[in-house]
Amino acid sequence: MEKKQSNVIKFPSRGRFMTDPVTEEQVASNVNTVKLIHINETLQTVIPLLFSNIEMAGFDLSVDEEEDDSNIKDGTLIVEAVRAILCKYYSLYHPMQDIADQVFYKEEDGVFGIVDKINIEFKKNDEID
Repeated sequence: MEKKQSNVIKFPSRGRFMTDPVTEEQVASNVNTVKLIHINETLQTVIPLLFSNIEMAGFDLSVDEEEDDSNIKDGTLIVEAVRAILCKYYSLYHPMQDIADQVFYKEEDGVFGIVDKINIEFKKNDEID
């Protein structure tokens, strides 16, 4: 005797996400993780375009193996500055935000200047809003 097949589709049973209680901290952490993933994916798209445009404008920033690390550090500074502004968009802390606050000042005519000296102490995780 053949077994009759049903036309009813069985849905998966409730998984961990449906039964386990989730704390506000876990939700906030998951949201921040999604924000950081978005920031990193944006950087992977934007940064190569930025450096490519700089190179097309005639500035060869490629790193020679015999050179010191100054070009790498300068490039990293640019990447982290972009990361910091994207983090600020999501109200996430990045140390470059402190650097920008300390390095630049606004003159009376609205133009930003650069200070002569800085002394920066970065926020600790427990001080971050």
